[in-house]
Amino acid sequence: MKRGADFAGHFAVVLVNCGNACIAARMIDLRTGQLFWIPGGYQLDLEYYVRSRLMRVAWADPSENPVCVRQDFEWTGRKFVKRYEDREKAVDTSECPGLAYIGKPPQ
Repeated sequence: MKRGADFAGHFAVVLVNCGNACIAARMIDLRTGQLFWIPGGYQLDLEYYVRSRLMRVAWADPSENPVCVRQDFEWTGRKFVKRYEDREKAVDTSECPGLAYIGKPPQ
C-alpha cells in the first residue's frame, strides 16, 4: 500500500464500493499481507486511527424495519471484539447519522 498504515500500527483500511450506497471495508496487515473483514453493513461509515485498536462503525440495516447501528470494536490482533452497540429504529435508512470522522480527523 502506497499510503501506508492507518489503523492499529501496521494495518491499512481499504473501502470497496459494492453497489448503490454500499461500501464494504477490509483491512490489510502490511507485515503479512493477510486480509481481514471489518464488521458493518449498508451505508458504512468508519472512524479509526493509526495509533489505536478501536474501530468505530456506523451503518444502516435496510430491512423491512430499518435500523441505524453504531458499534465500537477493539482489534485484539486476531479479530474484532464488539465493545459497544447502539441500535435506533428509523423510518428510512437515509436518516441514519454517520460518524464525526471517516478515517482520520480533519487537519
